[in-house]
Amino acid sequence: MLEAIISGDHNKLSVLQTELIGLKNKRISHLEDVVTNSVTITESKAVINKCIRTISVKKFNCMFGKAWDEFYRFINYKLGINIRNRKGKGLARFSDEEILEMEKIAKSWLEENDIDFKLVI
Repeated sequence: MLEAIISGDHNKLSVLQTELIGLKNKRISHLEDVVTNSVTITESKAVINKCIRTISVKKFNCMFGKAWDEFYRFINYKLGINIRNRKGKGLARFSDEEILEMEKIAKSWLEENDIDFKLVI
C-alpha cells in the first residue's frame, strides 16, 4: 500500500484497501464464531471439557490433569479466579457467568494451538 501511495497509483491503492477490508472482515467473522457462547451452562461445561480433552491429547500427550492445571492457570490469570480457594470439584466451583467466560477462554486456547474448534464439537 505504501508503494501505491508513494507512486500515486490510486487504482492499485483502492484494490489493496478492498483486499485489506476483506481480510479484516474474514478475521472478525472467524473470531465471532470462536466467542459465540453455548445456549445452556451444561452445554458450556461440555464444550469446555471437550476443548481441554482435545488440548490434552494434542499438546500434553493425553495427560488430562496437566491440561486442566494449565487451563486453570489461564483462568486465574485472565479472570482473577483462584481455583484452589474454591470448594467443590471440577467446573461446579464456578458461577454461570464464570463458566461462560471460561468457555471463551477454552475456545481461544484451541485457536492459539491451531486447532479448529468446529472439528472438536
